[in-house]
Amino acid sequence: VEGKGYAQISPKESSIVFNRSSINQKLAVSLNSGEEYAVEFYTRPFKWTTYLTSNIGAYVTEDSIPYYDYLKDLVPVAESSTVISDTSQWTRISSSFIATGNEQFITIGNFRHDTSSTFNLSSFPIDPLYEHKDAYRTQYLVDAVYLYKSSDAVYKVSLPQDTLLCPNETLNLVAKLNSGFKLQDTVTTYLWNNRSTSSTFLV
Repeated sequence: VEGKGYAQISPKESSIVFNRSSINQKLAVSLNSGEEYAVEFYTRPFKWTTYLTSNIGAYVTEDSIPYYDYLKDLVPVAESSTVISDTSQWTRISSSFIATGNEQFITIGNFRHDTSSTFNLSSFPIDPLYEHKDAYRTQYLVDAVYLYKSSDAVYKVSLPQDTLLCPNETLNLVAKLNSGFKLQDTVTTYLWNNRSTSSTFLV
């Protein structure tokens, strides 16, 4: 569940060994050929990361990606367009794509060679656990990964629990997306039982 936990990736080689890492997950169902899908996730740099980058994205494949495929400059289906530097809040990365068919895996990471990637030296402090080892590390946190058909418009809203109203009392219901992770691009209309399309409803 988004906001309850997160994973960590390393989108750059360290100064000692090739230790770039990513997140890989098999999908519940394979993708349909010719259908449009939307993908989105949230990321932010770790507080001790040495380099900041824009090259964090999502890639979908029929099989999991071999470790050294990253040296081939793969083109992700979604990728950050700017360097992500804010450690205080999550940055949303999203895009849509047409499936070629039978994609069964999604991977979050950097899919371009280091020489094709953007890396800016941060002013963050060095991780004290690594100051005598490999201090030059790039680490990002990842949360709330979504992959869904672009035609799907299903989302969750938070409404108050059952409330007892006395005569002449009112309650304004406001449709709000759950938590700080939003599928905001898919939310275009509201429909209440009186056919109102406003985001609020006065009871």
